[in-house]
Amino acid sequence: MKSVVDLSVAEDDQIVVAIGRTDTVDLGTPAPQEPIAPDGVPKVYCQGESCKKQWHQVALDVTSALRVKGKLYCASCFATLDGNPAASPVRRLSKIKSFKHSDRDAKLDKYDAIMKDSAEYLVYLCVLVVFWPLPWMYYHRWLKRRPLPEATNLPRWRDRLHWVMAAVSHPQCFFSCVYIWFVYVAIALNCKYAAQTWFWALLEVYTVYFLLLNIIYAASPMRKSAAVPSRRLSDPRQRRPSLRQPLTPGFALKRRNWWEQLFWGIVLTIMPICGVGYAEHLYASLPNTFLIAKVGDDVNSLVFLDTDGQPFADDPAPTVFASRVGKRFKLYLVHTALWVAINLVVVFNGILLHSWVTQVAPSTPFLIPLSSVLQIPANVNYTVHGTLSDICDVNDDGSIRAVWNLVLAPKTSYMNGLPIIEVGFADPFTNEKVYLEALSVGTLDVVTVNADSVSFQPPVMTSKVTLRARFFNRSSCDDVGRLRLLHTSTYARMSIKDQFGGTERSGLPFCLLIKYCVQMYVVAGIVGYSSLQIWSLWLQFDSLTAKDDTDGKKRAPTAQAEVKKKTVDLTLHENLNVWYNLRCRVLKVVAVYTQFVTALMSIALVQLAVAVGGLVVYCISGVAPLPGYYLLILTLLGSLSTLVFLLPLAKALDIQASHEAKLHALLLQLHHERERRSKVDRLSLMACLSRLIQLVGPNDDRICASSSRWGG
Repeated sequence: MKSVVDLSVAEDDQIVVAIGRTDTVDLGTPAPQEPIAPDGVPKVYCQGESCKKQWHQVALDVTSALRVKGKLYCASCFATLDGNPAASPVRRLSKIKSFKHSDRDAKLDKYDAIMKDSAEYLVYLCVLVVFWPLPWMYYHRWLKRRPLPEATNLPRWRDRLHWVMAAVSHPQCFFSCVYIWFVYVAIALNCKYAAQTWFWALLEVYTVYFLLLNIIYAASPMRKSAAVPSRRLSDPRQRRPSLRQPLTPGFALKRRNWWEQLFWGIVLTIMPICGVGYAEHLYASLPNTFLIAKVGDDVNSLVFLDTDGQPFADDPAPTVFASRVGKRFKLYLVHTALWVAINLVVVFNGILLHSWVTQVAPSTPFLIPLSSVLQIPANVNYTVHGTLSDICDVNDDGSIRAVWNLVLAPKTSYMNGLPIIEVGFADPFTNEKVYLEALSVGTLDVVTVNADSVSFQPPVMTSKVTLRARFFNRSSCDDVGRLRLLHTSTYARMSIKDQFGGTERSGLPFCLLIKYCVQMYVVAGIVGYSSLQIWSLWLQFDSLTAKDDTDGKKRAPTAQAEVKKKTVDLTLHENLNVWYNLRCRVLKVVAVYTQFVTALMSIALVQLAVAVGGLVVYCISGVAPLPGYYLLILTLLGSLSTLVFLLPLAKALDIQASHEAKLHALLLQLHHERERRSKVDRLSLMACLSRLIQLVGPNDDRICASSSRWGG
């Protein structure tokens, strides 16, 4: 069959489709697939220098790519390689949807859809998942057989419920609901103290977010209703509609079997970090040249001019953004330090959590010695040693009066604890207790006197005490001196640590500890990588106008060094305009990196606020109950361990803030060049600089994490 399709617009703005048939219709032949879904087709990109320096790099068919030492090249770039290397055949590529070797536009569309769905449906989906049986029964009873409602500016709750329920995987939501309720109920039943329950419940917020992100990842992207024309998010020429759109029923469109949905629902619930890892890979695998080209209309119009007013033979802008900034020594050190810091933070938090405070290891002490700071008695078990003094007399009734010198270890203090110490004596051979009568206790503060023991409260800061008593059933002073001293320490109130020391290790806190360490490793890596990417992006942009290396080290000539020789002269009006437009694009790409980690930072900030608020309340009240105080310390350290990986943003902020000073320096330079430049050109450029200083200075003094949209 061959058909010709003509699209025309009638007077009433309705699309008319006219089909002219040139052959008979074969019902057995399927219709051809539209080439707008590249996820099912393996796509690769050339890694040659000339292709990487293009704003819009064309994807290659896997059969036409040439592999050399693990890199893929097109035919033209392969011909320029030195040494005439031999190309190896391309192996079978992965076909994971939007994950590896897929079209960059598809990755961009998927990432934008996930971000948009998360911003609009995350809280709504959280309520649905927590109370999943209720919306599930309502959907299957009243909404399933109805058509999807049209998109509106203010959708009703019933419409939003219909969109979400038609989009998400029901087995996945069911398993997520079961997991959330099981974990939180198990935490409430296994934790001995309320502070431990709140601590683990607060850490589980990360898991809940990851589960919801898994559901959104499987259900995205949004599908346009019949009232809104379909478009690709990667096309910057089409505006984003203001209507709220329903979610696409991804599992229904793929026609997955119920057992396949069941399998992936279990897998994504057991491994909740899959979704956040996939989403991170979507934008991490996109080069900066591609991202900068997609955030505006026509990036090819942004061309810098040489000092003679002619365009550069090789545009430095895409070359700079395609260069590997990671070769810089300082950035390499920061990258290495970031990797080391992530491992140290995870190990340090794991060691802190592995103690009696979290009930993971009841017999393990807390690593940070805070007992002295909080003035919490350690309730040590004192040891008592004694020797018979020279004072020893045998009475007429056969009893022996003697004085024993007792030595306490360690020295008694409020921090060690002041227990009730019971002292007795036993025969060294038969281990039978010896009857005695306390006559004069000397330095002892006697609490109780029994037939075979004496209980006393030791004085503060004392290690030596004396005991005078009359011993029975002993024949001589030598027999009294050979008696074995018995002692026990008893506190009026057992410490929380001692209470945990007698309990058995529980499996649930240990599993939560392992899961928390894995999640912290992923979260810290994502936050640190995003911060490092933002810094690298600003370094690439700043190298357009930098005249020398920032670290001052001499290196062999590289592609990056060749680019720096082509320094852009901002005293040309056209270059200044291109520089500012390119800078606006960089800000939009920065917003792409920041919007993904905003939710992770929000969770960390909530934990930080809870920890700081609790510590402030304890400081004001003067009471620090245990283990709540230690758990607040752990929460504080855990949140700071995530926020500390935002430190590379400080370097990016320095570069961004230096642009205002750069413009002021250019303005001053124009004042000095009034003799060498024409008045009209100089005044026009000075007016432009003054306007840019107003835009860059007061309104651009920080990295903004606003939800900027693609194609805007």
